Amino acid sequence: LRPDDFNGQDIANIIWSCAELQARGATVSPLLDILPVFSKVAVKRADVMNKQEVANVMWSCAMLQKGDIPVPALLKVVPLVSAVAVKLADTMTAQSIANVLWA
Repeated sequence: LRPDDFNGQDIANIIWSCAELQARGATVSPLLDILPVFSKVAVKRADVMNKQEVANVMWSCAMLQKGDIPVPALLKVVPLVSAVAVKLADTMTAQSIANVLWA
């Protein structure tokens, strides 16, 4: 698979799923092994994310960093997705903005 094979929703869903599993106490160490790969995809594809995907990725990155097994590779995603969030801020819901700011 290549980065172009994934759209914003694919990337957001994968990263969000890992964060949600970790937040629920699941042992996701093997699953977290894919996150460095998807962080590279997210870096290359941040510009195709919509406002909901941006909010979900930001929340997910923050949740994964505060978890038991942080994923340093995701820290490269945050500045790029933040830049997209700034561009989309006037169209975001209050909840999405709050998620981005919390992250």
